[in-house]
Amino acid sequence: MCSPQHVQKSGRPDRQPRQPSETAAGGAGATRDLVDRTVIPIQSSLFLGDDYVALLTEHRIHAMTMKGDTMDLVNADAIRARGVKSDR
Repeated sequence: MCSPQHVQKSGRPDRQPRQPSETAAGGAGATRDLVDRTVIPIQSSLFLGDDYVALLTEHRIHAMTMKGDTMDLVNADAIRARGVKSDR
């Protein structure tokens, strides 16, 4: 365990304070890093009713719910069949 004198003001032992692109809020650097990325919206819950999954599918939002002991995308095939929505 680090002693208090080795912990800098940032709370990180023996390291410089974080740069803007490393911060949790993102900063300007994070925006540049994400320009070529695609956002995939996912609604996750232990249980999602069929009517709610249908609504999510209509809006091209993936639905993730419990299936056995793991989480599973329950509408991925239906979204794939609807095609990819692109704003570009």
